[in-house]
Amino acid sequence: MTPLLASYRPLSAFSDPAQPTSQLWRTLLGLVAVMLVYILWLAGLNLFLQWRYGRILAAAIREGMFQGQTAGMALLGLFSFAGLLIGTLAVVRLIHRRRAGTLFGPPARMIRDFRVAAGGVLTLNLVFLIFSIGDDSLRPGQSLGPFLVHLPFALICLLIQTGAEEVIFRGYLIQQLAARFRTPAVWMLIPALLFAMGHYAPDLSGNAAPYVVTWAILFGILAADLTARTGTLGAAWGFHFANNAMVMLLVNSEGSFSGLALWLAPTPAMDAGGGSLLAALLVQCASLCCSWLAARIALRR
Repeated sequence: MTPLLASYRPLSAFSDPAQPTSQLWRTLLGLVAVMLVYILWLAGLNLFLQWRYGRILAAAIREGMFQGQTAGMALLGLFSFAGLLIGTLAVVRLIHRRRAGTLFGPPARMIRDFRVAAGGVLTLNLVFLIFSIGDDSLRPGQSLGPFLVHLPFALICLLIQTGAEEVIFRGYLIQQLAARFRTPAVWMLIPALLFAMGHYAPDLSGNAAPYVVTWAILFGILAADLTARTGTLGAAWGFHFANNAMVMLLVNSEGSFSGLALWLAPTPAMDAGGGSLLAALLVQCASLCCSWLAARIALRR
């Protein structure tokens, strides 16, 4: 088996719990089971909404929670990811017959990595924010009072949403694949591509959908790098949480999941050559790389 790069050696200990049940058929079965639990969770949520509000209002709420253009709908949409988290934890316990806690790495180290990585990313992005607030293109989103009321619930829901995605993509999938394959082309790229597929939503993103997918692939690669370097899920989770918190709570683009943000920025328009969207993608990817570097530097201390 090809040895890991020296900087990725912590990945060996992180993936060791998956070794006894790392068969590819079992991993695929686990993925299907996670998706089934998630679908059943969403179906159950829909049934509850129909029972509580009736079919017409339930349909409106269901559509609104996937767009997140008001604070309440954004919170509900983020909370809906709990089904993905529950499904992954259950699959590891029932199909792979190991403790669900092994998805996270050593608890004390995981919490430390989360705190340090999130702190580094937030510090950097708050500096960027100071220089961007004076931009004339920004317009107010939530007023301060409602923002503060929603903030505790938003942080909890963001922990659920980012935690669910990290547990399945950087926890379950990386562990299962790294237990069999040492090359990053497998354990790093496959979860990143699957993560990006989950972000392909042309109904919500329109012409920007391919650009969102490209950004998501880069995000998945950088998050996998943090996981492999630390041997816990904490750094990638903190990186994800801090990035989403900055976007969803402070400055977000008008449109999808903008209901919680203090400020709104105009969505780049598609010109004849796609130049405006491409420029926006390059800026966002550069910002993402800066956030990853800030997390790396913070973790070295």
